Amino acid sequence: MRTPLILLAALVIGFAPAPLPKRDRGNDDSKKLAGVWYVESIKFLGTRDGIAVVHGKEGLKFVKKERVTISGGELSFPDRDYSPHFHARWVIQLHRGMQGLDLLRHPAGPERLLGIYRMEHGTLEVGFSSVDQGRPPALTERVMVIVLTRGEQ
Repeated sequence: MRTPLILLAALVIGFAPAPLPKRDRGNDDSKKLAGVWYVESIKFLGTRDGIAVVHGKEGLKFVKKERVTISGGELSFPDRDYSPHFHARWVIQLHRGMQGLDLLRHPAGPERLLGIYRMEHGTLEVGFSSVDQGRPPALTERVMVIVLTRGEQ
């Protein structure tokens, strides 16, 4: 009598659905990042430059003093003229538990640009490695770092 009960219990447990992953109900940083920002500087290999092109098929470009807005899960460049090579709207996804962010061309493109970010005292630093190197582990001089300062809405 025990054997069929044990077998039944094993079957029920063995074929029970796996729990669904916890849905990210909004990273606290997504609220902190929302707003208007200005590109203060671009740092790479110890130099500061006025233009940063994050390489990839879909074209992401930051220009010094350019306005950047983050709102509703999007990063956009509202003052940018249309360019077939550099898109002005990107879907931004933050990762809970790490300072990682992904950018996807809007509407969602095939390429995902992997970056990291750090926010301190009204300054947002976003870093990218080359596409073939994946997400950078830290904001070092070998990572292209875009420094943004908060602006007025």
